[in-house]
Amino acid sequence: MLRQALLALCLTPPLALPAVAQDVDPADVLVTADQLATVKKEADDALAADNCEAALPALDSFVKKAEVYAALIYAGARSVLESPRITAFPSSLINQMNAPTEDRLLILKMRNEGWVSIAECRVKVGQPEAAVEAYLEALRLLDAGKEQDTWNRARIGLWKLIGVIPE
Repeated sequence: MLRQALLALCLTPPLALPAVAQDVDPADVLVTADQLATVKKEADDALAADNCEAALPALDSFVKKAEVYAALIYAGARSVLESPRITAFPSSLINQMNAPTEDRLLILKMRNEGWVSIAECRVKVGQPEAAVEAYLEALRLLDAGKEQDTWNRARIGLWKLIGVIPE
């Protein structure tokens, strides 16, 4: 029942699940911070061991779960944060929005880094077409001004892959 309610909430425009998460099993719509941390650690451990075969499924799971988690956080804060009369809300309510929305931005940043890591691993395992798709998704999501290092990794990785700059 809770899953159905969450799914209904998230699928009602404009609070729809993100495109990357559209194929998520309804049982996976309820993403918790602990689940997100577990899959992130799994991906980080595999990357640290230079094991892209193990990292790719974990990274794929992480970017999807991060997207869903961020959408759920936003759903709870949207009415207040987008209100033209935000000053009409009690400051205690506005203050309640700070930590979750900051968490959301951090999670989205980690999601973006995840897309670049997916692309880099796809290159390493000999899947250049899939790497291009992941690089393009990363570049679509990244803000070059705020995430310059990650944006550069994506841009340079893509350009090396397509031969714009030498390997």
